[in-house]
Order: sequence, then structure tokens, then C-alpha cells
Amino acid sequence: MVEKCDCLLFGSPVYFDSVSGQAKTFIDRCNCFRPADFAGKNPNGKFIKLLKRQRPGAMVLVGGERGWFEGARRVIAGFFKWVEVTNEGLITYCSPGFYDRGSANSDDEVSNHTAELGKKLAAKLLGQVSGDSP
Repeated sequence: MVEKCDCLLFGSPVYFDSVSGQAKTFIDRCNCFRPADFAGKNPNGKFIKLLKRQRPGAMVLVGGERGWFEGARRVIAGFFKWVEVTNEGLITYCSPGFYDRGSANSDDEVSNHTAELGKKLAAKLLGQVSGDSP
């Protein structure tokens, strides 16, 4: 599915300053898209790129009140580079409280940011379909 997708939206809760265990397991399983080049066939690096086509993507990170997302953002950014995804945006949300389940639904700023990012991704995809962008 990763190989065939036109756009990749990657979301994760932030636990201990990084992505969830399930998200990290998914990322680790995508290591096969750049196998090590032990034979030295690739003059440009130590890995062979199996995915040739770039596609747009974005990140959605949700955390607690402290709201430090940089660790998780870096993990996903590295993953995006590995699977030829261009990062088109990041949405973060700090839950106001441990028991405030679903509070993002009533946050107008997050809703607006999400809508704008969706429009940006749609424009990128439509450009690719019409041949306007790589």
C-alpha cells in the first residue's frame, strides 16, 4: 500500500517524546524499501532506492499538555525521506487535559489548519494527475 499510494498522511499520538509503538513498528517494517547495497552497485549511497516516485504527505501528531512534538516529527521526517514522501505540512494538537477525549473536534484553529492542509494536498494531487508537478 505504501508503494502504491499517491499521498501519505501519517498520524500518531506522542508517547515519551516520540511516535507510538505501533507507528514505529510500521516505520521499521518499511525498511525493505531501501535495502543495504552490500555489493556496491549504487554509486550514490549505501542503500538501493526501490521507490522511485515521490508523493506528497503530511503529519498529524497529538500529545498532552506539555506539547513537545519534535522527537516524533523527526522520526516521521526520516521515514518520509526513506519512502520518497515530501512533507507538505504538520498538524499538532495538545490535549488540554488527560480526560478531554475528542477535544480536537471543537478546536477551530486546528480545524482550520487541517482544512488548509487538506486543500494543499488535494492541489498537489490534482497537479500530479494533470502533469503540472513531478
